[in-house]
Amino acid sequence: MRAFAVDMFLLFTMRTNAQTDTTDKVFTFVEYAPQFPGGDKELIHFLQQNIKYPQHERDYDIEGRVLVRFVVDTDGSVTNVTVTKPVSQGLNSEAMRVVKMLPKFTPGTQQGKAVKVYFNLPIVFRLTDSKSKDDKLFAEKLNKDEFFKKAIELGEKGRYKEAAIQIKKSISHFPNDYLSYEFQGVCHIQLGKNAEACNDFSRAKELGSPKAADILKKHCE
Repeated sequence: MRAFAVDMFLLFTMRTNAQTDTTDKVFTFVEYAPQFPGGDKELIHFLQQNIKYPQHERDYDIEGRVLVRFVVDTDGSVTNVTVTKPVSQGLNSEAMRVVKMLPKFTPGTQQGKAVKVYFNLPIVFRLTDSKSKDDKLFAEKLNKDEFFKKAIELGEKGRYKEAAIQIKKSISHFPNDYLSYEFQGVCHIQLGKNAEACNDFSRAKELGSPKAADILKKHCE
């Protein structure tokens, strides 16, 4: 089953730990924050019902947290939607698409008056049926390979250029491990290096990757 998650702790802290921006009359901290109809539980439900995992990111097992910022206007409508922490083109676009679909909030208020308020919404895209992320081999890889672990962490933050440096170090230490080549392929895709990515997945296939053949067939042949 393909799924995603919303980091509710981060959502809460981002609403409350900020200062007031008086220059453009959009607040980041108010006495009463904007509320989604039915509360945070219904907001999560809305996202779960409407987000569609992009095919490209699903094929390459691309995951991560997209941080979307928008303004809840004085009438509760959602405006000025932007991505402040991107992951990939597909995940960024999908997060923005669904946020723009949100119904009107109860507007935030300051001193009894409705005001414009910034709202930060982190959306975590996670492929829960990704075998490479769930099986014993992947867990063992994280435990034994510090470079691989760091590369995965950077990739989840959308920092693929830095992740590529770490995964190259991983390959130099574990040259016969297909998981490193798979993720190097993901990094190269995100950096626009498609030919290099195909070489990575080809090598991963040679080393026994169970999904590299399907990726090569879809994107490299």
